[in-house]
Amino acid sequence: MSKRFLVVLSVILALVMVTACGGGGASSGNGSSGGASSSGTSSGGTSSGGTSSGGGAQVAERSKTVRFAYGSKPRTLDPNDYPDNESQISFYMYMDSLIYTPHTGTGYEPRLAKSWEIDEDAMYWIFHLRDDVYFHNGQQFTADDVVFTYEYLLERKDTSRTLIAYMPQLEYVEKIDDFTVKIGFNVAYPLAGNGFRAIYIFPKGAYEEFGEDEFLAEHSYGTGPWIIQEWLDGQYTRYTKNPNYYRKDEFDSYFEEVYYMHSSEPSSIVAAMLANDIHVYAPLGGVPDDLLPLFDEARDRLNLVTVDTTMNYQFNFQMGDGKAFADENLRKAFNYAIDKQLLINQILGKGAVPKNYFREGIPGYNTGIEPYGYDLDLAMEYMAKTNYDGHELALMSNANVPKPEDTCLAIKDMVAKVGINLSVQVVDGTTFNARREERDFDLTLGQLAFPDGLATRMFNTILTDSGRTDYRNAAVLAAIADYNNALDDAARTPIVTQVVSMLEEDLYNVVIAYISATYAIEYGITGVDFYPDGMMNFCHIDFDPSLVP
Repeated sequence: MSKRFLVVLSVILALVMVTACGGGGASSGNGSSGGASSSGTSSGGTSSGGTSSGGGAQVAERSKTVRFAYGSKPRTLDPNDYPDNESQISFYMYMDSLIYTPHTGTGYEPRLAKSWEIDEDAMYWIFHLRDDVYFHNGQQFTADDVVFTYEYLLERKDTSRTLIAYMPQLEYVEKIDDFTVKIGFNVAYPLAGNGFRAIYIFPKGAYEEFGEDEFLAEHSYGTGPWIIQEWLDGQYTRYTKNPNYYRKDEFDSYFEEVYYMHSSEPSSIVAAMLANDIHVYAPLGGVPDDLLPLFDEARDRLNLVTVDTTMNYQFNFQMGDGKAFADENLRKAFNYAIDKQLLINQILGKGAVPKNYFREGIPGYNTGIEPYGYDLDLAMEYMAKTNYDGHELALMSNANVPKPEDTCLAIKDMVAKVGINLSVQVVDGTTFNARREERDFDLTLGQLAFPDGLATRMFNTILTDSGRTDYRNAAVLAAIADYNNALDDAARTPIVTQVVSMLEEDLYNVVIAYISATYAIEYGITGVDFYPDGMMNFCHIDFDPSLVP
């Protein structure tokens, strides 16, 4: 299948192309052999779902095609170098890792590994692999594929964003026999499960046969319940059901075809849902609150599900040498100038004012911290201690967050009252990540999830500076290293409390709200997990006609 990297097209064109092909889905593709034409699993979350025909009338049999929108598009086909949640959503569909997380902080479940043993000093894990798994090209999954995948990461240790975010301590991988591997670290790392669940296994033979570029673009074989068939950049990613899925006795979807629509404009996605062209809309942070009333006309077939997540809506400072926000006093002036409750009431529409970086329920939540409040007098006091000369500072927001432009403009007006001068730019996710890598910002607005309900990802972000904030408090970095090396939760929890106190004192970033997210889904559609950490998974999407009103 030829490569098809296309320019970004409008949501209308994408929907016309998909619908026109019959059966609600595109007919092009390479059948069930797998591979993307270029251009995970379910448990532990809130799952909800419907069926419909054009005017909202119930039909006896639903189409075997379903389409969902996340609010942005995947940015890479490399499952072990993804910087974004959008790409991870896609990898969940057709790739598998050794273990799986239900995103609740309650441990891990088997996937490609059927069992495992952990060294008592947390220096290595031994995985016992399933012997009944086959990649989408028919190649059997073995220890060679695990070794190949982890060696691939070790060769990219300083560049793989997946490894940097989840397992920078990786040191070696070793084959014990055809279905047993040992993976070790350069320091004790008892939290390695958070990394093992995020690293997806490549088929060694296919990768070596086609080479990296052709494999990723044309032959992205995995072991998951769906086979990737097409990635038309800016339009959709199309998957077909894997007839040889190794867990088919546990999951055998009603659907034969799934589309991940790359639509990014919220009002267009809602319009497409009302027209029955998209069936699930679950953007990170939820559907914009001002669009929710539009669903009223279709509540007979569309359900709204609200989840109080542990996600933070936050500002991150660039604190490198010569940057204005390297001055702690300016950071504090900025924070005290923000009326967070007003933002929630008048712009975000829902959520909770934060007490500290974590929402209650995350181990280490610090009850002893007095939250920063809205206080213009204090903001002015801190401004008086700075050397800031009033020059314009660049505030950059990812477009895939709740109300990015309205929020940024409101913040601009609030901090202007104390003399902070901001310019506002809302950019797509690809531009956002590129500019962040280049440190081309003074301030960013984004979201932070806590996978598994743990501090691990946030702490590794600080440790590796993957957010490019240039925050390098030696005491904080040492405490995070202690957290990563602690052998049990009892030892880790007080370290989290300590780190949060230090971050709050430094004002590492400004959390403006804990996010309550609302998602839209057709009645009858099941298997879509909305996790309490703010992530979601469409991997086990299914249909149950008994749930249709």
